[in-house]
Amino acid sequence: MCSIPFSQGHDGSIIAPFKIGFCTCRKAAPPLGAPADPAGAPWACPGAEPRRAQGPLRFPPMAWITKPSATMKIERRDEPYLTAAMKDELTRTVLPRYEVKHGALLPALHMIQHEYGWVPHQAMMEIAVFLGLKPADVIDTASFYEEYWLRPKGKHLISICRSIACEFCGHEAITQAVKDELGIDVGETTDDGLFTLIELECLGSCGTAPVALVDETLCENLTPEQILQRIRDVRAGKAGGHH
Repeated sequence: MCSIPFSQGHDGSIIAPFKIGFCTCRKAAPPLGAPADPAGAPWACPGAEPRRAQGPLRFPPMAWITKPSATMKIERRDEPYLTAAMKDELTRTVLPRYEVKHGALLPALHMIQHEYGWVPHQAMMEIAVFLGLKPADVIDTASFYEEYWLRPKGKHLISICRSIACEFCGHEAITQAVKDELGIDVGETTDDGLFTLIELECLGSCGTAPVALVDETLCENLTPEQILQRIRDVRAGKAGGHH
């Protein structure tokens, strides 16, 4: 019996399997240029047993969730995120490095995040206009990379590596110490908006695991006590910076 999937007949019913060339049961193949039968059905494998089921084909519901993207409203403020000074810097120092403006997209997104701590949708729209890109291209790029934040986060970001080297060297104890100190879980921000805690994949310093980033500073060979001291230094203004 041929195992080729059934095809749909003109009346919506399910008809016998068919395939051009050898079928899966390998019993025969149609002559080259063989015409369809008078009913208009394609060549059917002679090894298959024709069957017909009554009624139209039924398809399962869509497996994805649709979103009303076309009706989404972007929160806007009167003051632009991509300021005149930023545009001037991009024009003078970034754009000349690329053959096309599209190449400056990642640096522009970094510039926005460095200044505001995240990348608002209004800023992405402004970048799209400045670089002559479709807004969808900017949003797709920003949402693809974990580096970019599309929602507000704390003033200081604590990023603990959870890759295999850091896992073997006790990164869970580092994460737990921070959670206990700040009273938040991974992915959360303190009520005062000062700290956000995340875990991420390899920071490229496996030889000094466990490691973490506190803002833009790499902290190596960490112990729970060391990461807590780093947090206290940030609170006291002795450490920390942009991310």
